[in-house]
Amino acid sequence: NGGVFGGYELPFLVTNLPVGATVHNFDPLGHSHLTEYARPWVESGVINFIDNAFALDEKDGNIEMKVLNDGQVSKENKVNDVEEQEELTTFPARTLDGFVEETGFDRVDLIKFDLEGGDQNAIRGSLETMKKYRPQLALSIYHEAPDFWEIPNMMIDNLPDYNFYLDTYSFERWETIFYGVPKELGSRTSNVQ
Repeated sequence: NGGVFGGYELPFLVTNLPVGATVHNFDPLGHSHLTEYARPWVESGVINFIDNAFALDEKDGNIEMKVLNDGQVSKENKVNDVEEQEELTTFPARTLDGFVEETGFDRVDLIKFDLEGGDQNAIRGSLETMKKYRPQLALSIYHEAPDFWEIPNMMIDNLPDYNFYLDTYSFERWETIFYGVPKELGSRTSNVQ
């Protein structure tokens, strides 16, 4: 689960994953900005949420990003079409590929990214994991205009035998999600909502 901030998606995961499932949350600020609504779901113990306080990127090292007025970390140049003036902060960064290999996972079932402009870099650092484990995907493609075509093309070029879908959850371009489901799992309606 790349990109946590307030944790708005975490109650959904708790209610839709099997009891005892493990979810690795990745966010440069970790769980520090969870909302009062999301925190009890994370602490309920129904799902094992693991807090990984670093950024996902295309290489290991450090990355400079803005911490916005609301506390959210962003790599975007503009937020809501208004130039932000926040100073850059340095955060540790890892590839998902390196993290998964180091941790020794035997499976990766779902990758969700909403990384406020860092999505393409994180995807490039996750391609080997995607190819090896063939997880379901939920990737934000609305942060930068080129994401609308570059992320889908990257997935189509690198992940054969996937069904891809697009959905938007806003009246504007915000919250547009590109889904991928391995063909061996069937249609979107039976696996990803």
